[in-house]
Amino acid sequence: MLTNLNNQLYKSSYPFIHITFILIMEAPKQIAFFNKDSMNNNNDQAAFVHHINELKEYLSKAGNHPVLFASIIGPYQVGKSSTLKRISGNKHYETGTGNNEKTEGIFIDGPYPISQIKTRFNLSDDHFGQSFHSNNINGQNDDLEPYLYFLDIEGFGGFRYGRNTQSNSLIFQKLVVPFIGISSIVFFQDTPRSSDSSVQTFFNVLSLLNAVSPESDKNNNENRDNERKQNESQKLIMVLTQCDEKMVLENGYQFDYSKPTIETLDINQNNLYEGWAKLRFGDIEMPITISPLLFYDKNIREQSHNFNESFKVLVEKMLQSLKEIIDSDYLFTKEHVLEVFETITNELSKDDLSFAIENARRTQFEMQIIERLQSLENHMNNFIKEFIRHNIKENEIQSPKEIEILKTRTKEAAIHEMKKKILSRLYNTPIVKKYMEKLNELIEQEWKEKYDNVIFRNKINYVNQAYEDSIQFYKNILNQQRNSLNDVKFYLRTKGITHQIIEKTISDTMKHFETKFYEMVFHQTSLSIEEKLSSKSKLSTCISSEVTQIYFDSRQMLTEVWYEHEKENKNLLVTRIWVVRCTRYPEGHVDRVRVDKTAYGGLGKLFGEMFGY
Repeated sequence: MLTNLNNQLYKSSYPFIHITFILIMEAPKQIAFFNKDSMNNNNDQAAFVHHINELKEYLSKAGNHPVLFASIIGPYQVGKSSTLKRISGNKHYETGTGNNEKTEGIFIDGPYPISQIKTRFNLSDDHFGQSFHSNNINGQNDDLEPYLYFLDIEGFGGFRYGRNTQSNSLIFQKLVVPFIGISSIVFFQDTPRSSDSSVQTFFNVLSLLNAVSPESDKNNNENRDNERKQNESQKLIMVLTQCDEKMVLENGYQFDYSKPTIETLDINQNNLYEGWAKLRFGDIEMPITISPLLFYDKNIREQSHNFNESFKVLVEKMLQSLKEIIDSDYLFTKEHVLEVFETITNELSKDDLSFAIENARRTQFEMQIIERLQSLENHMNNFIKEFIRHNIKENEIQSPKEIEILKTRTKEAAIHEMKKKILSRLYNTPIVKKYMEKLNELIEQEWKEKYDNVIFRNKINYVNQAYEDSIQFYKNILNQQRNSLNDVKFYLRTKGITHQIIEKTISDTMKHFETKFYEMVFHQTSLSIEEKLSSKSKLSTCISSEVTQIYFDSRQMLTEVWYEHEKENKNLLVTRIWVVRCTRYPEGHVDRVRVDKTAYGGLGKLFGEMFGY
C-alpha cells in the first residue's frame, strides 16, 4: 500500500518519467567539506577535508562493475541539486530555496545502473544501441554494465574561508579538482547570462586540473593511446537554466540565445559552441555539449511540458555522452578511480602548486585568446573594408582632414565591433592590444589606398579639365594661324619653317596646359607641399599621353591647314601658267612673262619645282 502511494506521488512530481520499479535510495553522503576550524591557521591545505574512506565505501557498492562519475558545478542557487535529484530519482537530495544554499562541500550519490536511468526517462535503445555494456573494460573481458555515481558540489562565489576572494577561490578549486578529475561527465550549470567571474571560476578549476594531472610519456605509444582515450573519457555538458519559453525553436527543442552572457555577442544555436562555450573554455580538451532548460519554478509541482521535454533532452545528451565514453573502451575500475584521486590530491599538496596553477592558467588563457582572435580575423578584416566602402565619398574631393576624421571613425567602429565579439575581460590583455595595433595598421593601409585613389582620380580630373581648356586654347591659336595663312606673303615668308611653327604652337599649348593644371592643383585642393611637388611625377604617364595627343592633333590640324592653303596656291599657279602659256606666243608678251616671273619670283621657283617649267 505504501509502495503504491509512493509510486503515485513520484509520478505526480515527475510525470514524464516512466516508473517500472522502486528502489530504496539513501540520502547523498558528504565526502568533502570546508574545515571552518582552520580559518585562523593560514593553511590552505587544512581549509578542506577529503573523506577518502567514504569514497572507498561508496565505490565498494559497485562490486566488480566499472564506474563512471557525473559531477555538477556552478554558482550558488542555480538548481544543481535539483538537477541531480530529477536525473537520479533520489528524492533525498536537499535543495535550496533560491536564496539560501543547502549543499555544503561535496556529496556522493549512487551507484545507478545506466540502463536504469534510460528506462526511467522512457528512452528507447534506438538512441543508444542495444546495450551500455562494454566487452573490454581496461583489458578485462567481463561483460558488465557500468555504474554511475553523482557528485553534488556546493556552489562557488561565496566566502567559506575568510573574506579574501582570491584565497576562497583557490581553496574551492583544491576542494573540487580531485572530484572533477575522476568525473566522466562534468555538468556546468548556470543561467544563460552567467557572469564572467562565474565562468572564470570554472575555467580556473579546469586549468588547475590540467596542471596537476599526471603527464604521459609522449614517446610511449601505449601511453599516448591511453592519453587519447582519457581525453575522450571526459565530457562537459553546459546546463543553462531559467530559459524563457520564447527561446524555444520548433526543431527538436533547440534554443536560440541571441545574447548569452556577453551582452553584445550576436550568436545563435548553430554557432553557440564556437561563439560561447569554446570562447570561454579555450583549449580545455573536453568535448562540450549545450543543454538549455526552460524556466523552472520550484513552487510549481508539475512543470510545463516544454520544461519536462527539455530536461529529457538533457538526460538523453548525458546518456549519449556516456555511451561514447563506454564505446571508447576507457572505463574506470574502482582501483583506477582511487589512483587518479590520490595522485591529484598529492599534487595539490606540493609547495610549487601556485606556480603550476599560474603557469597553466596563463598558458590556457593565452591560447584561448589567440584561438578566438584567429576565428575573428576574417570577420574583422571584412568589417573594416565594408565600413570604409560605405563611408568614402566616391564622387567628392576628399581632403586630408576629412580622411583623418573617417580614419578615426573606422578605428572606433573596429574597437566597438571587437568588444562585441570577445569578453570584456579579454579586451585589455596584451595579446588583444597587440592584435588591435595590427588592425589599426590595416585601417591606415586601407584608408591610404582609398585616399591615394581619390586624390589620383581628382588629379586625373584636373588633367582632363586642363586638357580640354588647353585644346580650346590651341584651337584659338590655330585659328590665328589659319587667318595668317590666308596671306600669301605670310605663306611665302613661313614656307620653310612649317615645323617650327607647329612646335611653337605645341610649346605654347603645353605651357598653357601646365599652367592651368598646376593652378587647379595648387588653388583648388589642400594638398601638402610634398604632394604638390610629387604630383607631376605621379602623373607623368598621364600627362605624357595627353601631350602626345595634343602634338598629334596639332600636327594633323596644321598639316590640313597648310595642305588646304598650298592647294589654293597651286590652283593660283596653274591659273598663272595658263595665262602665261596663252599669252607668250603673241608678239610683245615676252616681257609680260618676264615681269610675272619677277613679280612672283618665289612662285616662279615653286612653279618650276611643281611643273618643271
